[in-house]
Amino acid sequence: MAAAAAAPAGDLLRNSGESEAKSSKTAAAAAATTAAAATTAAAAAAAAAAADGKTFDKEQKQKNEAFWRNLLLEIGVQQQQPPPPPKTWKDKLACEIFLSFNSLFCYIYLFIYLFIYLFIYLFIYLFIYYFIYYFCLFAAAAF
Repeated sequence: MAAAAAAPAGDLLRNSGESEAKSSKTAAAAAATTAAAATTAAAAAAAAAAADGKTFDKEQKQKNEAFWRNLLLEIGVQQQQPPPPPKTWKDKLACEIFLSFNSLFCYIYLFIYLFIYLFIYLFIYLFIYYFIYYFCLFAAAAF
């Protein structure tokens, strides 16, 4: 009887070992599945966070631009749109002529300014120099 009772006990131990192995395999598979799901979920969460970050940055940039645009409008500064670039050869030629005349006028203005400045400077310098020179000369001759 003891042998008969021992056999089922051995079978029970063997069966329990097999069931533990099966359950550990199942648990490992479940853990792997859970880990894979967690990794996938973490990757999805990271991608969502990055997308949210980009969306947040984009929203912040739009808010910032709107703030400055409204502020400039409130204080009366309006941005002017630049003129369109010339398209035809006539427009390009007109722009070249205008720019060349514009630079020519700048050079003429600079020349006149320097000429007047130098003329006034030299006139005052020479006037004071010769005035003092002749004043001292005549003053010395007078004594």
